[in-house]
Amino acid sequence: MKREVQHGEADLTNVNLAYILSDAQKIYIPSIKDKEIYDSNKSGLKPVIIDGAQQDSGNVQEKVIVNINTANEEELQKVPGIGEVIAKRIVTYRKQNGIFKTIEDIQNVSGIGSSKFNKIKEYICVK
Repeated sequence: MKREVQHGEADLTNVNLAYILSDAQKIYIPSIKDKEIYDSNKSGLKPVIIDGAQQDSGNVQEKVIVNINTANEEELQKVPGIGEVIAKRIVTYRKQNGIFKTIEDIQNVSGIGSSKFNKIKEYICVK
């Protein structure tokens, strides 16, 4: 999903230009073309802060946005709150019922209610 954006292509409409980055943080700013794709699907696309600070496990934490219509089980597990079992259910549901039309449709998957949806909705999209 990420590509180098040329000057003038960045969509700065949702970027807080006064945001202060900490050491080792980066920010991914979607291009205008990226925004048009996400807006047409009503899933929204926001700038992504990539936190370079070390976590307890030593891994770098990155906020990801996963397309629930194309992601495999491993990719789905990158979404905080989606483990192996739920990822498997999402893939099975998609095979049996077709693609998700909106991100809210993921609530039709067994084990994903409104509470879990509210925790994952900023990390998922549909295309």
